[in-house]
Amino acid sequence: MNLDIGIAVINKLTFLDRLIGNIIETAPTIKNIFVVDNGSIERVEETGFIKKHREKINIIVIRNEKNVGLFHSYNQMAKLSNAEYFGFFHSDIMMFEKDWDKRIEKTIKEIEQSYYQKVGIVGFAGSRGAAANGARIGFMSNLIAYEGSHPAEIHGSRITEYKPATFLDGSVLICNKNMLNKSGGFDEGYKCHHIYDYDISLTSLRTNYINTIIGIKFMHRGGVTAISAAAYESYQDFLDNDADLQKYYQEEIKKGNTTITHELTIQKYNMVRFAKKWAGFIPCFINENYHLIKGRYM
Repeated sequence: MNLDIGIAVINKLTFLDRLIGNIIETAPTIKNIFVVDNGSIERVEETGFIKKHREKINIIVIRNEKNVGLFHSYNQMAKLSNAEYFGFFHSDIMMFEKDWDKRIEKTIKEIEQSYYQKVGIVGFAGSRGAAANGARIGFMSNLIAYEGSHPAEIHGSRITEYKPATFLDGSVLICNKNMLNKSGGFDEGYKCHHIYDYDISLTSLRTNYINTIIGIKFMHRGGVTAISAAAYESYQDFLDNDADLQKYYQEEIKKGNTTITHELTIQKYNMVRFAKKWAGFIPCFINENYHLIKGRYM
């Protein structure tokens, strides 16, 4: 499969080391891994594990001296890739299925031949429906419990086959590069990282592609980047240096919102922007034949 992988990190580099090793072990057709280092204290390029893994796979490291957020990081990586598909992976996942890359390639071909539409995004988790408030309805995955991570049943239902999707979970987003090029990629009008997976999922559908979940067995620890000390520091930096976020934060304070944090400001700002952008498109859901139905979420 002509697939490159991209991973954005800020510290917590032991997870990056493990994921790269996992990809090498389970997906032999993948030749290139792109890493955006968003100001990690220990520079990714200088770690011993990068040198070790480069004996088996090509690794391209892009260094940003501060956290530029996932929207910009993901566009940075994708623009450097000449592959047909580009997979955006969280660093805190692991695949437990050998040759998952070959399974994805086979499944994409089967879907496109059966439904006469191009696949825009493949994910390992996601939902059939999207509510008007952005909630994911009918969440599906083949997540396993591992090192304290939650199994599929905690979030929704377990699948092992493939299913149509509206929203795909951001832990794994394998995007058709033509879709990214046609749509302009990730919308950098959002701030930092919240809502990127919701937005690109709907962007794929609006660009007349279809999305699918494939029940690859995997684990997702969750929160490794988002809750790190460096991440919290960068939220403060985002807020202090962005007029839109600063205005939103001050408005919340004036309303008496004493629980508003820097991260919550970014999340709420992005949710408001998301709701305005996709008004009239959601609620929606995808039926079994990959047809988009608007006006209801199931």
